[in-house]
Amino acid sequence: MENNTKIFTKDKTFVGARKVIFITVFTYAFLFMLTILLSIAGTSILENILYNSKTGQQKAYYIALGLIIFGFISNLILSIFSGHRQNTSLWKSSLFAVFNVVVWTAIITGLLFLLKVYERQSTITGTNETFSFRNFLLLSCLPVLILMFCAAIGYFGLINQHIIKITMVLLGISLMVLFVVSFFVLKVQWYYSLISILFISATTAYEFYYVKKEIQNFAYVSSNSQIYSYGISLATRLFINTSTMLIHLLRLFSRNN
Repeated sequence: MENNTKIFTKDKTFVGARKVIFITVFTYAFLFMLTILLSIAGTSILENILYNSKTGQQKAYYIALGLIIFGFISNLILSIFSGHRQNTSLWKSSLFAVFNVVVWTAIITGLLFLLKVYERQSTITGTNETFSFRNFLLLSCLPVLILMFCAAIGYFGLINQHIIKITMVLLGISLMVLFVVSFFVLKVQWYYSLISILFISATTAYEFYYVKKEIQNFAYVSSNSQIYSYGISLATRLFINTSTMLIHLLRLFSRNN
């Protein structure tokens, strides 16, 4: 019974919030850094297959496309079955995080490889390095900075949440319109990716209005496993948003647009 006792003190609130923030930041950084490094390693392997084998070109393309298809289908399945449940157990939260690393590594690896090959083929001199690994690492920092800024806006209430909510609705409608238009007009990918980035930014800011309240509620939770589970779940949601934004940034910098 003692473990379930609620302690209503400011010190408890601070300790609980500090634990959640630490776990969230650490897990988020680990998940994203691991995914980026694995994506670079995977892309290097595909490039070796492409250039060091007589049948490598076809094989590498098939693998890259297979990774992207696998990633998107798996992501859809995870989205359907995950939800934003607050009472998810620690092992389920951890397993969900691992699955998302696999899924987003597959998507980013396949897309990065195809963009690098397309850029090399479309550049006469072959010296354009928009998607070099160095530039990819720099580009990967951008969604992290954007979402950390948006999370701070929501957490500290720097912008009225009703304004953000209206912005989300308008951006959501714009995305649906562009999705329909894309069936008839091919050159809308750039605009779709740009609005998607803005939409992800707005939803992150809006979510963190409620994250602050949820974190404060951990003043009344004595179970460390619940704190760890929430921190990992929040980190995974941030990781998914960051990875999605990175995909759209890669498309923005692509010569296909």
